Amino acid sequence: MRIAAIVGVKDERDLIGPCLERLWSVGIGPVLVLDDSSTDGTREVVQSKMNSAPAELALVTFDPDFSAQLRFDSTVMRPFLSRNAPDWVLFTDADEFLVCVRNDLRARLESETAAALAVERYNVPFTATPLRPVAGSSPMPFLDAELITSRQALSRALLAEDPGRRWIMHKIAPKLICRPDHVVSFGLGWHTAFDAQGLHVPAVAANGILIVHLPLTTHERFVRKVDSARAFMARWGHLYEGEAAWHWRRWIELADKGLIDAEFENQRMDDAILSDLRAAGAIERAAAVLERHTR
Repeated sequence: MRIAAIVGVKDERDLIGPCLERLWSVGIGPVLVLDDSSTDGTREVVQSKMNSAPAELALVTFDPDFSAQLRFDSTVMRPFLSRNAPDWVLFTDADEFLVCVRNDLRARLESETAAALAVERYNVPFTATPLRPVAGSSPMPFLDAELITSRQALSRALLAEDPGRRWIMHKIAPKLICRPDHVVSFGLGWHTAFDAQGLHVPAVAANGILIVHLPLTTHERFVRKVDSARAFMARWGHLYEGEAAWHWRRWIELADKGLIDAEFENQRMDDAILSDLRAAGAIERAAAVLERHTR
């Protein structure tokens, strides 16, 4: 069995290396890094790993035609998939670290019959000493990480009503692992899949797999991500209707008002808050969450 990954990235020089090594360590082979014109050294990190990668490590730049990023038969993805012929493809980002039972994704997917799996993502709480992933094959730094498990379906309206709420507590959408012979295209963010007839391909909840999501680390990275989101939305924001990407739009507006530093600090949890959340069972080690996801 061959499992490939497509990694979306923009200016993540500190995380892309550990992200790639995490993918390889669970049995993922070929990786396509889909880069949105990074300028911070991310591309150079990827290129530096090409000679030591266990399978093809390809680097391509976002196509000006946004739909090309969302189709397996596009010039962005088709050459990579044709060369590698994977049985499964995982969609992920540079700040997402996959953990699975026995650290063996191939064994987990061996008997899977679904066309697509939805892999739950859990935010790591933002603390005074944020988790800093290091390169390597061991899953322990990620299994030991604390995750926010008591999550809320937040919105701009809820945050406006109660500024004390933290986005970090938001229940973010899962990511997909899918069979390329059953799936042709994807919705925005690669959270939904469609077949050749344009019909939705339902995703079954993934068993024994989850994603440790590290959205907040340093102030520099947060500001850079908001600036990147501003450029992204200027090009393709018209595709995001209604409340889609609401948190990015909100952060851009806060940056315009000079409030982005306060927003960053508002996400941070001190020891007292962390202690209360642990006592309430709202924060748990990833290993315990993974065990609960395994049946």
